[in-house]
Amino acid sequence: MRQFSDDELLVLKRLFGLSEQARLTIGQFPEQMPIPIPISSSAQIIGSINVPPNSFQSLLEDMIPVESIKNFYQDQLIVMGWIEKELIPSDYRGFSHAPEAVKRQLRKYSKFWHEPENLELSIKIDPYELSDSKKATILLHLECGSKNEAIKVLNLPPFPPLSDPSGTRHLPSSGGTYDHYSRFMCLETELEHQHLYTHYKTQFETENWVQIDKGEHGALIWGNWRLIGLREQIWVATLNVVKLGGDKSQYIVQVRVVRQP
Repeated sequence: MRQFSDDELLVLKRLFGLSEQARLTIGQFPEQMPIPIPISSSAQIIGSINVPPNSFQSLLEDMIPVESIKNFYQDQLIVMGWIEKELIPSDYRGFSHAPEAVKRQLRKYSKFWHEPENLELSIKIDPYELSDSKKATILLHLECGSKNEAIKVLNLPPFPPLSDPSGTRHLPSSGGTYDHYSRFMCLETELEHQHLYTHYKTQFETENWVQIDKGEHGALIWGNWRLIGLREQIWVATLNVVKLGGDKSQYIVQVRVVRQP
């Protein structure tokens, strides 16, 4: 392992705004990593930075596609006891209305939390082309003792990414709120009440949620689903579709997911 000279360290620390305590190495993970981090057989570690006591960063290069890199870390880390965090901002959770620019940016990122050690691992993947080959840089950032309590409530199976029926129009007065895992919206569609409910119901079931209850009462059609998640946690989802009065087919659609005690 090559060690930086004092002059090289000084230049790099000033260039990147690092503290005097920062430690830089080439070709390997930082020393005293609190937990092993997997690396694919095709990846190469370019260099690492350790800012004591709690921050570890490593830059890697790989030749496999971005999705393959993300799948590798997802598979390996989950086996090692990590939990993947949800990255969709709260304003877009539940109904898949995130702007395409947001979705494109999020495809580069993954975040994981390791509860026993209270660690958070952020992964950013940036593809690039060099001559006739395609490569990707991978930035791994490990933080110890995170104080973000929101990490704990994000330990949740993928929130059903509900897409709207074709031809749906969101009403100008529509809005939403975010209370843990609850979302609602107003919409206008040519679909009949039961067909609109079935449209969303089918999406729950394709995400492996199992329906446990359903019913109708006046303008309301509702259903409940159950999912056993990571570490045998039980989640219950509720879908409510309410038809508003008037000549047009206008509805309020609400979806909520809660963890059972």
